Amino acid sequence: MFQEVERLLDQATVEELVALTAGHDFWHTVAIPRLGIPRMRVSDGPVGARGTRFDGEASIDAPCSTLLAATWDVLRVEEIGNMLGRETKAKGASVLLAPTVNLHRTPVGGRNFECMSEDPFLTARTAVAYVNGLQAEGVASCIKHFVGNDTEFERMSIDSRIDERTLRETYLVPFEAAVTRAGVMAVMTAYNRINGPWAADSPLIADVLRGEWGFDGAVISDWYGLHSTVDGVKAGLDLEMPGPTLHRGARLAEAVERGEVSIDDLRARARSVLELMQRTGALDADGPGAEGTRHDADDVRLVRRAGAQGMVLLQNRPDASGRCALPLDTTTIRRVAIIGPNAEVGQIMGGGSAHVLPTSVSRPLEALQGTLAAAGVLDYLLYVDAELIVPDAVLHEATRDAGRLGAQDMIDWMKAHRDH
Repeated sequence: MFQEVERLLDQATVEELVALTAGHDFWHTVAIPRLGIPRMRVSDGPVGARGTRFDGEASIDAPCSTLLAATWDVLRVEEIGNMLGRETKAKGASVLLAPTVNLHRTPVGGRNFECMSEDPFLTARTAVAYVNGLQAEGVASCIKHFVGNDTEFERMSIDSRIDERTLRETYLVPFEAAVTRAGVMAVMTAYNRINGPWAADSPLIADVLRGEWGFDGAVISDWYGLHSTVDGVKAGLDLEMPGPTLHRGARLAEAVERGEVSIDDLRARARSVLELMQRTGALDADGPGAEGTRHDADDVRLVRRAGAQGMVLLQNRPDASGRCALPLDTTTIRRVAIIGPNAEVGQIMGGGSAHVLPTSVSRPLEALQGTLAAAGVLDYLLYVDAELIVPDAVLHEATRDAGRLGAQDMIDWMKAHRDH
């Protein structure tokens, strides 16, 4: 399958092999025109293929990974993966930097919205479906962040001290499933250290990822997550991102000349990059394609169905007459109060790599207005600014009065004080 890759490796100079192991810019690998090797494009991320610009072409905004796991529906998640594969190709990219399968180890984890669950089994099942769906479209999944990247606090310097059993039974479980059950094509290393070494230099790459699990894909650093020239190559880190290189290039060529890095190790790193390109068709292309926006009504409906499936209803008890509040019955309800800013300006994405310019956004307030106003039951809207700094005097008054106010009294009191 990879005869062409071996031919290119045999013809490449040391400098060309070195060039293949680092990025050209933020989203592309290095092209080697002499050998006919084009650039390959990668793209963020977990909720949609953004392309090369944060404010570029619009993309379908998929449900966040936590919601996908909450569906407990691997077939639906696989469909979302299919959709993301089509979106990735529409951005001219060959690799989607997703999914994120770190665990919800703390409720204030800075990137929990990118991750799937606190449970390694649920995360693994969801990740396998996601990867299978994505890669079925001919796009490589780059699963991340290997491993122990479960906090944003000092993420570029923290040392995740994790014992062997905890690693095996929690943190590594989703990655192992993605490798052994879904054949994931790429793995991204984490920013943190793991029991001492940086993740990009960790012996886990060679010993566990490649050795025990038989991973034969490409290992890519998180952006600016490589801190070494020699150690990363020896550990098995194939591609430093982004470019231009900080730790490879001339430094790596000199390390090869000094004998600190063997030519076999260098070829192995370049081989992984070329094989990833061949698996995705990027090696046979003329370069990354144009970036565009897809308009697919079926995919929009898919996102809506997945979003509905992942919502968790905490309570819907029947009243004395045996009727439940949900689903709303516009023939019997008298009025509905919509409370809170998220109905109108809700946070639909977490940001960072899980950010796209969405093709369309439907917010609860707008949707409910369309349904309830027409039925004549939407009498008022109650909007409380979540960022409002309530004066101490008003807060004291509310606290003092809350014990003797009924529900309608509280609504009237809040409306009267909303300008404060």
